[in-house]
Amino acid sequence: MVQKMTVALCYEPPLTEHGADLQDISEQAAFVRKYLSSAGYTTYDIVYGGDLISFLQKIKEARPQFIWNLFETFGGVEQRQNLGAALLEITGIPYTGSKLDAITHCSDKRTVKAILYAAGIPVPETRHIFTPGRWILKPAKLHGSAGITEKSVVYAASEEDLLQELKKYPDSLGIFAERYIDGREFSVTMLDFGDRLSAVAIAEMLFSGYRSGESKILTFNAKWAEESAEYKNSVRTFNFTTKDTQVLEEMKTVAEKTAVILGLSGFARIDFRLSADNKIWVIDVNPNPCLGEDSGFTAACGHAGVNPEQMVSYIIKAASATY
Repeated sequence: MVQKMTVALCYEPPLTEHGADLQDISEQAAFVRKYLSSAGYTTYDIVYGGDLISFLQKIKEARPQFIWNLFETFGGVEQRQNLGAALLEITGIPYTGSKLDAITHCSDKRTVKAILYAAGIPVPETRHIFTPGRWILKPAKLHGSAGITEKSVVYAASEEDLLQELKKYPDSLGIFAERYIDGREFSVTMLDFGDRLSAVAIAEMLFSGYRSGESKILTFNAKWAEESAEYKNSVRTFNFTTKDTQVLEEMKTVAEKTAVILGLSGFARIDFRLSADNKIWVIDVNPNPCLGEDSGFTAACGHAGVNPEQMVSYIIKAASATY
């Protein structure tokens, strides 16, 4: 009888005060557990509760062949998510998704922008290259659109105006400004099919019900508050016309280059904006996107003909290839 490969699902439970973007960790674990089991793996959870030695001891005793990294916080803090990966590194056991360096880089949007800018990847300008117009204010170390509201886009006639807007936020939030790209929004879903991360599918987010001149952005509510108008008016589509073919191919190419530059692995999502002059801009990088029955990542894979069981199998196989 062939013994099944074992996978430990490792994560930290969310705190009660965490938002909807972090509260779904149990749903993600259930999703991964379900389809790993379907693919023939034996799974079990090892939950981090704040005791480093106890956590490592549990992994040592369990001796899994793989670890599925579901850390979204560490010590209750999202900004320390990379420490979860650091803890998994200590075990020497292959774990899913991007590794410590990539997660650390991507944990700060300002760092990602600097790395990509230096490599020639198109990213929106920061306030240090100021032009009058609309700017979007983002928390540097929060993800899932946390901290993004309809008030996050501001108009600034001068750099001093923009600085005054930034001063409205406490330093602890790490708010920074980047030029708002008025145009269409896309996300490129990526999987490793055996040698590197490749673009699987591209989705566009369609914004409806907005008045002329309003900023069309994916706010926190648009992603997580199902009863909100923002959520209902933000609809994902995979349908494009032949007019989009060239720019979609360009997005795939840039997404794959971005993955190499940042050292992403396993699975990832890279978000773009397309400006009125048909220029693409990388606006966000997510090295370990949320997985679930209704997640955008799962939907994109499904559109490309990759079912959830195949998807988790690819992610596990990619983990073993990095060791």
